[in-house]
Amino acid sequence: MSDLELSYVGAPPPTLPTANIFDFIFSNPLRKNGPVSSHAPDTESRNHIIPNIAPHKPLLVDPLTAAQVSWDRVRIDSLRIAAGLHALGLQPSPAVPHSSTGHTPVISSVVLLHLPNSLAFAPLLFGVMASGLTVTMANPGLTSGELAWILKSSEPQVVVTTPEGLQVLSAAITESGSPKVKANLINTRRVYVVDPAHDEYGLPCSQSKGTTLDQRSQDWKALLAPKPLKAPVQFKSSEYKERTAVILWSSGTSGKSKGVVLSHQALVSNVHSLWHINQAFDGNQRWLGFAPFYHIFALCNVLLLSVAAGATIFVMPKFDPKLMLSHVQRYRVTFLHMAPPVAVLLAKSPMLDEYDMTSIQGAVSGGAPLPSEIVEQVYRRLGILIKLGYGLSEAGSVCNQVGETWEVIQPQLGNTGVPCFGIELKIVSVDDPTKVVAKGLEGEILIRSPTNMTCYLNNKAATDEALDSEGWFHTGDVGKVDTNGHLWITDRLKDVMKVKGFQVSPSELENILCGSPSVADAAVCGLFDAGLASELPRAYVVPSSKHLLAQCTPNGPVTPELQALAQEIKQLVESKTVRYKWLAVNNVPDFATCMSYCSAAGSSVCTTVTYIGTACYLKQSFSTIVRPSGGNTATIYYPPPNYPAPVANGQYRSSGCGTPLNSAISPGGTSSVFYGNGSDGYVHSYNVHVPSGYDPNKAAPLILAFHGRGETGSNLESETGFSLARINPYGIVVYPTAIQDSTGLTTWQGDPSYVGNTTINDMNFVRTLVANMSSQYCIDTSRVFAAGFSNGGGLVNVLACDPVMSTLFNAFAPHSGAYYTQTGESNTVCFPNTVTTNDLVHSVCSPSGRVPMIEFHGDNDGTISYFGGGRRGYCLPAIPHWSQDWATRNNLTTDNVTTVTNGGNVTKAEFGSLAGLLGLVTQFRLANWPHSYSLGSNGGYIDAAAFSLDFFYRWTNPAGPSQDYLSSIYASTTSARVISCPSTLTITTTTTTYTSTSSSSVTTTSSSSISTSISTSISTSTPAITPASSLTTAATVSGSGTPVTSASAVSANGVSTSLNGYPVYTTTPSCPGSNGTYYYDPYTGTGVPNGLYYFIMCGYDLVSGSNTQFAASSWQACFALCDNYATCTSFTFHSGTCYIKRVNSPYTSLGGDYVQASQNPVRGNLVTVANAQARHSPR
Repeated sequence: MSDLELSYVGAPPPTLPTANIFDFIFSNPLRKNGPVSSHAPDTESRNHIIPNIAPHKPLLVDPLTAAQVSWDRVRIDSLRIAAGLHALGLQPSPAVPHSSTGHTPVISSVVLLHLPNSLAFAPLLFGVMASGLTVTMANPGLTSGELAWILKSSEPQVVVTTPEGLQVLSAAITESGSPKVKANLINTRRVYVVDPAHDEYGLPCSQSKGTTLDQRSQDWKALLAPKPLKAPVQFKSSEYKERTAVILWSSGTSGKSKGVVLSHQALVSNVHSLWHINQAFDGNQRWLGFAPFYHIFALCNVLLLSVAAGATIFVMPKFDPKLMLSHVQRYRVTFLHMAPPVAVLLAKSPMLDEYDMTSIQGAVSGGAPLPSEIVEQVYRRLGILIKLGYGLSEAGSVCNQVGETWEVIQPQLGNTGVPCFGIELKIVSVDDPTKVVAKGLEGEILIRSPTNMTCYLNNKAATDEALDSEGWFHTGDVGKVDTNGHLWITDRLKDVMKVKGFQVSPSELENILCGSPSVADAAVCGLFDAGLASELPRAYVVPSSKHLLAQCTPNGPVTPELQALAQEIKQLVESKTVRYKWLAVNNVPDFATCMSYCSAAGSSVCTTVTYIGTACYLKQSFSTIVRPSGGNTATIYYPPPNYPAPVANGQYRSSGCGTPLNSAISPGGTSSVFYGNGSDGYVHSYNVHVPSGYDPNKAAPLILAFHGRGETGSNLESETGFSLARINPYGIVVYPTAIQDSTGLTTWQGDPSYVGNTTINDMNFVRTLVANMSSQYCIDTSRVFAAGFSNGGGLVNVLACDPVMSTLFNAFAPHSGAYYTQTGESNTVCFPNTVTTNDLVHSVCSPSGRVPMIEFHGDNDGTISYFGGGRRGYCLPAIPHWSQDWATRNNLTTDNVTTVTNGGNVTKAEFGSLAGLLGLVTQFRLANWPHSYSLGSNGGYIDAAAFSLDFFYRWTNPAGPSQDYLSSIYASTTSARVISCPSTLTITTTTTTYTSTSSSSVTTTSSSSISTSISTSISTSTPAITPASSLTTAATVSGSGTPVTSASAVSANGVSTSLNGYPVYTTTPSCPGSNGTYYYDPYTGTGVPNGLYYFIMCGYDLVSGSNTQFAASSWQACFALCDNYATCTSFTFHSGTCYIKRVNSPYTSLGGDYVQASQNPVRGNLVTVANAQARHSPR
């Protein structure tokens, strides 16, 4: 038998460069004449290069929050982590002498990452590598018993986990029984936490310093040293084969996981190998990171290679089919790294019909076998070539299919391809490992490569069994090599199963089962599920009870007692193992039974069913979902119709007041259609809805609602709920219909189809329409509002940006708006987080004065992405960036108070807290919500129309929403947090968040959504952080005020008093030289049942520049006058005359301007108590 006939394929690599893996991947190794191309096996591989990676290029992106971290920031932050670890006193271990049996691994102090995929994972991983220490990684889903073994084996000096992982870690430390582990972690407080749900890493301007979570853990950012290491730790070239970079964990045949020790050189070799086998990769790759980073597959194929290749990873903490498809479409993902079950999804799921997958250039599947028919189905359906590979924790990527066309890949179906660069592979006889078998014959697969592990951690027997004296790794897998050099996996010698890409030991499960007193004996085997393209564990159990054993008859009935035993066994395994090892997994809920509950309830009660975990829930109307057995009710909240009733008098009545209602209109019913000629020469149609209680003599609010592209006003009416009495009992609503563009679709200005079109002028049409409505109906001209959806939302943005239209309308509410920008950026070159947010009508967005703006957007919007991006030749901004720009236009900071409600599905960001204008710009992010208007009856989390109207009311009426209303909406289920820039002290609980900045204080409480900002002199020192519950007994709003303690008058030094038993507060300066008097709530008069507002009769005279006392009646009258104006921010007196100041205007008396706008005295000594704040919201 000649050598050519033997099953030996591949070749040893040339001499490869030696380096710290961190140093290697961040050195632009794939550049021309770089270390990879210089050691390439052929001309094609030498030409497979990319340009130097731009430092600012995004490396990691959180697709749900738009947080992103650049290539260079990851590099620098990794070096900061390295410096932080060194500051803990952790240093690399010294080199050890060579042994006679080969290289001896050098394992330095170990850092354990017990984390899911996250943006923080990469700098933590690379930081440990740069520090010269050793990192180990564990599945965050492990039970405490499984984690205890890893702790005991690796004895980590530092652990980074999640808030959920802390409890498991604590139990695991105890179960490990290792005093050294306890000393390393507990006594030194070296447990750090990454909270993926709230971590601010990568968010714009986030400079969180890290906060202590409990007495035993710290925020992971505490490891970020102020100064990074100048360079990663360097070793002698000969040491990199011995220096341990990472320890992975692989299930062993004995049941205990084995620590796989991999050197820096092994990882460097892996990157070489992967780049040469993937010739189609270029420098513009966009990958999804849902494969777990703690696994060898994603560690090498995704994390390490992405840094070297400059790929952008869109990080997913766990696999979610719908989110995966949405991210592929939104971010134009180019390549998928996946396990076989994901390939089954691509082949068979009907969900794919709703998504654009054309950006995907290829995919690789690993971890477990994938049936050939699935590969072919995916190609026939999507045109995506899935290549199979073969790899192990102990050897990295070993083989991969090669080819870029179906004609080349199809003949390879069923095999795992050819050896990767630098890999030697041979098939040896199972009976005699010294004999290489002929090609085509089966035997054990052996691998020799610089990618091979150094050893198994603390397990010499297993190491000696797996690694022979010539450096060959005995895989325990059975396979064959065909005449073309392709490897076929045919069987397995070692007793393990592959479940969804993870190794599972049958003996481990058998030991658990036999530990139960109910089980006499047990055997576990793998059962292949074609639908999942994965093995699943199946257990055969012998009951201890003879009574139960007698019931185990062939084809006999399953008795209730046997069912109870099966349930007991299932719960036992689930309590002791990670999820993928569970014996029974029911991924198909019993919808038939659930639907029967719904049918029994009746269609008027139950409209939809859903599952939360394994529990069936019925959806009732649009507000609640309930279990048929009761309990566990989840509520979808929406505000009640808290809208101001029309008024019979006032200065803002339109000329149409008194005009009889058009007989064509049926109040309270479906809108009526009207037509009119616009100034642009086009005939426009519009629908008018008038509420049932409309009185032609009372001024009512007016809402203009603009539809999306290709729709009509009638469509929008049915989609939004603006015409529903329960949401809008008083307002008149107009639903205009746009003119058709050149494609035949009704389209508003601001859309790309109207760029350069000078004949269409929707703004003039809107201006004329508002004028016509004001002349024919009784309209409150201080309450004219604009709302819109999609393209209509884009028009709302255009109106808000216009100097004239921004004064015609009093507030704006776009939903899923298409905010196309006119910049140098385009569809192909778009930076959504920095693009200038002008619009396609205005080169500069220039509103007049402050613009109240509320926006709603689903983060699963596949049409107008929440995260922005190129579309139809133009660039759409990311919604957080767009919102911040509107805050800036309103002279607000980009600080925002963020409240998360509705089970985490609704996130409200409010800007303006530091200016006393909390919520002037508000943005609602709706989790997993598509391009659809959020209405409760169509499954929305909230009624966006109701929230819009409440917002309109709040910003055009001084009274604001009542406290009872807010309490009912933001009850204790609310969870709030604050994102501030640049520096914020944050304390978060389930009910309240307090934020203190350098010059002012903002307090929000979820129980009543109270917001306080006092327009008095601001203290230069940081105000104390005081819980709202204590404000009834003591508070300092500004200056040096003191609580009321006695009944008397106020004196020059600011001593306060009591009024009818209620506490009163005053602020300095007080009225000099005389005693003042107090006046209380002008709304309720004497008695003050709610303790709402108190005013000291001391004001600031603009002319004299001093404080002056005034009669209580004058003060009350002036305050009431200010309250009558929606935009009044402050008031004052001079010579007994009341002057008020409105937004962006000077102080004014009834006779006209009094002082210049540059003068800005405060609103007098207005102070509050706890129950007062919501009564008069800041304006």
